[in-house]
Amino acid sequence: MSVNLLVAQDKEPWALGIGGIYNFQTNGIGAELRAYIPIVDKLAVSPQVSIFPSNVVHEFYAGLSVQYTLFDIRNWHLYALGAAYYNNWYNYTSFDTKIAKQNNFAEDVGAGLMRSFGCLKPYIEGRYDIKWKEARLHIGILISFNDCFAPKQHCPAYN
Repeated sequence: MSVNLLVAQDKEPWALGIGGIYNFQTNGIGAELRAYIPIVDKLAVSPQVSIFPSNVVHEFYAGLSVQYTLFDIRNWHLYALGAAYYNNWYNYTSFDTKIAKQNNFAEDVGAGLMRSFGCLKPYIEGRYDIKWKEARLHIGILISFNDCFAPKQHCPAYN
């Protein structure tokens, strides 16, 4: 005997969040703001801004990452990512390097793990900056406001 179960699903909701960053090469600590915007099944974009205000290297990043979900297991989501950023290195003249300028373009590759708890989505990411050859750890939380505050809709077939 087989049973067919049809389940109606909404598109995965967008979310906004904050996080902290640790840069292993500079021992720098930063903060980030980001959004999470699903595009199609398994693919999302994440506009992000981050700042490292009081470290040896003072910099600001603004850009976009593209995330592809590799595995969904219950409420866990493992994803790969690629990102491109504008980088403003405020104190670049304090360092002896030929590639650094005040305004730079940087690319990241990495992977992340996100867990869904209703409208809260904590995440952890490992990233590698190709231009600066630096590894970073990102930890934060996203809030899906539609999951928290939108009225629940019921399928008319079951009312």
